[in-house]
Amino acid sequence: MPILITGASNAQAYKLERLLNEPDVIFADDQDNSHLKYSGRKFINIPAGNSASYAHEVLKASLDLGVTKIYPLYLDEIKALGEANQLFNEYGIKVIVPGFEFIKTLDSANVSATGDIVIVEDGKVIVGIMPSNLNLPEPYITGVFSLNIGNKGLEIKLFAIHHA
Repeated sequence: MPILITGASNAQAYKLERLLNEPDVIFADDQDNSHLKYSGRKFINIPAGNSASYAHEVLKASLDLGVTKIYPLYLDEIKALGEANQLFNEYGIKVIVPGFEFIKTLDSANVSATGDIVIVEDGKVIVGIMPSNLNLPEPYITGVFSLNIGNKGLEIKLFAIHHA
């Protein structure tokens, strides 16, 4: 079953692909990535995450392609899909984003597109290593996170790209 990773115009999408080690990955972005058709990778165009039709278009594309999981990487996409998460769940599509209440509290200090990636589903680490001295922001959270050295030592942040 294919998975969908957005942000295909950024290296972070391919880093995530390598970590997931899934055989069937489809990349998506609102920017032109026609160069990907020569790379052997699958690519689709989607609207920008702040578009009113974003969630609807991603749902339609996911259903058409048989996508079972979505890893949005742009912050505006994470927000939009967090809001529409229940709809995707009804169609059997798991969106790897934190709950909407958590997303509403995000600011740029809680987001990073660098560091070691940790993927968490329902509070369980699926990919990566979570140091024992760090706690997840919520006990049953889902999302892609990054571990970064900050002012207070090692910090966990939402792994996301600010859309240009």
